[in-house]
Amino acid sequence: MKNKKFLQNTLTVSVGCLLSKLIGGFSRVPLTALLGGRGMGLYQLVYPFYAFLLTFCSSGVSTAVAKMVADEKYLGGVGAFKTAGRAFIALGALGGILLFLLSDTFASLQGEPMLAPSFRLIAPSLPAVALLSVYRGWFQGKNDMMPTAFSMVEENCIKVASSILFALLLPGDLYQKVAFLFFGVTASEVIACYSLFYSGKRYRYPLPLYQKRVSIGELLKTSVPIALSASVLPFSCFLDSFFIVRLLSRYEANALSLYGVYSGAALTLANIPVTVCYGVSVAIVPFLAAGGSGEEKKKSFLLSLLVTFLLALPCAAGLYLFCPFAVKILFSGFGEAEREILISLVKILSLSALLLPMVQTLSSCLAARGKATYSTLFLLVSVAVKTALLFVWINEKNGISGAAYAVNICYFVAFVLNLSGNLSVQKGETYDNDRGARRGAGRFNGKRQTGYLVCRKSHRKDDGNKILPKRGGLGRGVYLARLRLRKKQKFYHAP
Repeated sequence: MKNKKFLQNTLTVSVGCLLSKLIGGFSRVPLTALLGGRGMGLYQLVYPFYAFLLTFCSSGVSTAVAKMVADEKYLGGVGAFKTAGRAFIALGALGGILLFLLSDTFASLQGEPMLAPSFRLIAPSLPAVALLSVYRGWFQGKNDMMPTAFSMVEENCIKVASSILFALLLPGDLYQKVAFLFFGVTASEVIACYSLFYSGKRYRYPLPLYQKRVSIGELLKTSVPIALSASVLPFSCFLDSFFIVRLLSRYEANALSLYGVYSGAALTLANIPVTVCYGVSVAIVPFLAAGGSGEEKKKSFLLSLLVTFLLALPCAAGLYLFCPFAVKILFSGFGEAEREILISLVKILSLSALLLPMVQTLSSCLAARGKATYSTLFLLVSVAVKTALLFVWINEKNGISGAAYAVNICYFVAFVLNLSGNLSVQKGETYDNDRGARRGAGRFNGKRQTGYLVCRKSHRKDDGNKILPKRGGLGRGVYLARLRLRKKQKFYHAP
């Protein structure tokens, strides 16, 4: 039954994510025709930095909230949801204010001072995305993936429609058009956040007798390692926007256009398998975080890895075999020389198209097991290797292809390290489970076997909550009697 629910959740999120990315991918066709290679290059100079801030303010949020909601010790996770909502809206607002105030500085660092309005128009989206991620984490922790999938599709539809509309109707130079593309991104995030908040009122879950209060420190202890792990790869893309253009400019006159082809087109196609497999990384979190024996967690982990491989392999093979046809259809606005370069890059990156989904799932498994710090360290090592290889392989002979080779090595190193870390953690979980079994299955463990049952009398204090004594007794009897007296089970809407 658990495997069936896991596969259903994976399918729901993967279909939603795939639809949203297909919508975004097809939007590149008219946008490339309207903006050209240089316009897409300007867009890609801003977007990696925004993606890094976005990931730090939101990506760790949904996984952390889902982990705490699924964990039995948080009594349904209502307290975790409320604390996360307050904390991460404030964090997103702080990030947005800093981005707005320092927009001129960031644009100058990119070598394009005229991009400052783009940074300003994207800044208000950060608090909206933070709240959106909190709601998604709540539903994911409840094993309800439909709101997440629907919000992703809705968000991309609004983003694409507004982007094409602004690019078509607005007069002016490329800088102004790129700035209003980012205004469309901000509008899509705000509307999607409001829609998820409104539609969430229709979803009802059993009401816990009491809510476990969650402190800011406890929330940050869970979410910060996850956010750092999720931020490493976007931050490396931000660094790439500095290094690759400067390294290429020593050998190529059109370095910015080549970078636009690489980051705006080749990486977009190579990331399609990541989109297909995203549902696996989301669906596995509540199963590994909810407790259970080491053997159950091992089966869930191996199933998630197998499903990721079976989804990613045909996607990567299809990219390698059919990339000339895909490039001809999707990027007809490119010149003949740019299309040849793009086909070569996509074929090289087809290996990354297989490795990156595996890294995504393995990192998510480590986060669900409370070992996100391991994933962060592994990814930092991988990014350091890639950055060093950029300086070696981007030369007159390789050109922009050197960046693609460096990315392949980066993801291979990340895959090996994350797989080793998961196997090590799995071995420890199995040992702890066997040791617990040897102590005797009949021994009463209050926190584990009562699931933190709460009562009014015969209690002890623990983190400000009233819970049953470790050995049960009167408190447990009072709790069970109260359950019998309740004629109907109360429900509450999504917070």
